[in-house]
Amino acid sequence: MDAETINFIKEAGIVGAAASIVIALGSFLGSVINGYFKKKSNARYLGIKVIPTLDNFILECATALQDDGTHMGQALEDGSTPPTEKLPSPPDYGSDIDWLSIDYRTMYRLQMLAHRAKAANDSITFVDQHIAHGPDYDDCFEARANNLPELAIDAHGLADLLAKKYKVPEHHPENWWPMKVIHKKKADSDVRKLEYEELRKRMEQNP
Repeated sequence: MDAETINFIKEAGIVGAAASIVIALGSFLGSVINGYFKKKSNARYLGIKVIPTLDNFILECATALQDDGTHMGQALEDGSTPPTEKLPSPPDYGSDIDWLSIDYRTMYRLQMLAHRAKAANDSITFVDQHIAHGPDYDDCFEARANNLPELAIDAHGLADLLAKKYKVPEHHPENWWPMKVIHKKKADSDVRKLEYEELRKRMEQNP
């Protein structure tokens, strides 16, 4: 085998190795690009699926907060006004979404919202069953006002974040009527808490 043939074989080997590298690199880049677009698509699907769930939770919070124990302004025959609206169900996002398609902070906030909603319901139910009593059941409604507005406000913030980040259209604005109810109840609850705290301080100063 002469020198020219040997050089040709070497060059062919180099070209073949380079071609293999290019093919492998192209395959890797293709996989990365496909993975990127799949993750982006999954994240948008998550937003489309989760936002209505959050909106429904907000609606249920507003409905529970509007409850005053009456039916069209009328108390029961005995004059009592127990709660008539059920508590909001904690958000259930389903099992067909890809949680790893969104950032960890948002994932954590969504999961914790569901956990906090369940804890709030447990707390309110305890008040309903063991503390509140008729005829006005004020403790029931106060427990709702102390727990539900903050959850609903956080849910709206998360829905707004998902809508903007993943370009989900037709999300409800801040002046959506349930949010008006919720912000009003939150403000009233904050005033009551401040009044209770001032009363507690006066009692401690004048036992």
